[in-house]
Amino acid sequence: MNLEDLKQGSIKLKDIKITPFFKQSAPSVKKMEKRREEYQNGKKLRIIVNPETKKLVKGYTYYTLAKELNLKTVPCYFVNAEPKTFKDNIPEDIRQSVYEEDNYKCYICGDKVSVRNDYHINAATVDHVKPLANGGFSVKSNLRCCCYFCNHTKGNSSYSPILAEEIRAYKQCFKEKGITMVTRKGRIKYGIEPFEEFTKKFRQNHLLDESYWQKLLEENFNV
Repeated sequence: MNLEDLKQGSIKLKDIKITPFFKQSAPSVKKMEKRREEYQNGKKLRIIVNPETKKLVKGYTYYTLAKELNLKTVPCYFVNAEPKTFKDNIPEDIRQSVYEEDNYKCYICGDKVSVRNDYHINAATVDHVKPLANGGFSVKSNLRCCCYFCNHTKGNSSYSPILAEEIRAYKQCFKEKGITMVTRKGRIKYGIEPFEEFTKKFRQNHLLDESYWQKLLEENFNV
């Protein structure tokens, strides 16, 4: 979903509700200077609000600028999505619905996922096809069932068939070596190198040559 696809309108600035996530994530001086310059050059404020709850979904820097300018009413975009939080903000019923619609299969690698509380490579997660960091929203059309491995490896990249093919080849190397458990802090069970650091190498190289990853695994992991 792109910004131009959203319904446009206006809202009184005082009616916009700000969640703790935004209040504790104040925009940097550099970002504020950039937004002021853009506004002076005629760029529209990009404030995105949930029309039902009136919570700010995105655009806290623009909201802060509007307050600074003492604007009473501001133009905005409306989307039925939840704002960012410090924790996963996808409601459990939506999460379950996404799993069921995708038949508990990862949309990237096709492996069956299982709902569990550990960090198995096939643990069930919900992925934003277009990441929040790239302008995506937590709306049903942007959510897919994804295994922990593929979700973590994809990171803030938007989905593409080529990227999916690369991730599948990358994951296959781990499966062939019997590496099945990762942790959020980055340690692979039986391994010696942080998963996060190793995955960065994948994101930098994006190679389809499985022999390359097999060699790296042998060099970096006790498998």
